[in-house]
Amino acid sequence: MEIVLKNFYTEKLKEINIPSTVTMVEKNAFRYCSSLKEIVIPAEATVGECALQNCTSLTKVGLPSLELDFMKYFYNSNDGTYPTISSYLPNLTDLIISGGSIKERAFENVTSLVNVTLANVIKVNNQNVTLNQLKQ
Repeated sequence: MEIVLKNFYTEKLKEINIPSTVTMVEKNAFRYCSSLKEIVIPAEATVGECALQNCTSLTKVGLPSLELDFMKYFYNSNDGTYPTISSYLPNLTDLIISGGSIKERAFENVTSLVNVTLANVIKVNNQNVTLNQLKQ
């Protein structure tokens, strides 16, 4: 059964717990939730473009992956260029990545980031890497 989240347009929402049964977070789902501080999206969920647009107060984010076009979750770009994580999410301290891949220099200049939690196997520069290999 597909469970879809959409249309949480409110500035008052500060935190949301999304159950693992959610399979999709639609485009613009949390747009304008400017007070939202924490969100963790299940590993199997699909995330639509701009699902977290204008959620600039986020301190904790959990995403299914940190793909090359990661910022598409937060920002609408007509020309394909996106702001850096540090400029768009200046308060981000905790990042959880459930799978997928991480692009090179993804965390460059992200000085607020304190904790990064990764899945057991992810891709770094198109190579499968285990968590133990990253620690070395």
